[in-house]
Amino acid sequence: MKKLILTIAAVATVAISAHAQKNAHLNSQTIFKAIPEYQAAIDRIEELTKSYQDIIDKEEEKLDAKHQEFENNQANYSDQQYEQASSELQKYADAIDKYTNDIFGEEGEIYKKRVELIKPIQDKVIKAINDVAKEGGYDFIFDMAGNQSIIYSNASLDVTQKVIDKLGVKK
Repeated sequence: MKKLILTIAAVATVAISAHAQKNAHLNSQTIFKAIPEYQAAIDRIEELTKSYQDIIDKEEEKLDAKHQEFENNQANYSDQQYEQASSELQKYADAIDKYTNDIFGEEGEIYKKRVELIKPIQDKVIKAINDVAKEGGYDFIFDMAGNQSIIYSNASLDVTQKVIDKLGVKK
């Protein structure tokens, strides 16, 4: 009976070992840095962000000047003039806030431009990763970029260069 249990245990261990998962890892930051179109897209987004921020900064400077003028002249205002000037300042500030949100908010112009420029590149990278995974028979591919929870990984399991090659990126 003991031999039967040991035999069953040995067969089970071999069966489990035969079905062990095959894993690999990559560094997505390295992959994206290797793609010239990605850096061009990032540069374009940064350029656009700066131009919008310059517009907002100028409008905020105008608002500050209007607010200073309001502060300097408020003693001369009638109640009606005070209310009107205060209301105009608030409307101007609200307009700047709305513009800022329209540009930098969750569904703003910068977000839309990022999706337009970056998403196609991300889709290509994901396809290349999937292709490498299928070709290599990997069950999981972990991204090591910025990952603080994986302490060690065997360098022979790194498929970063395979993904870069699959993307056809030339050095």
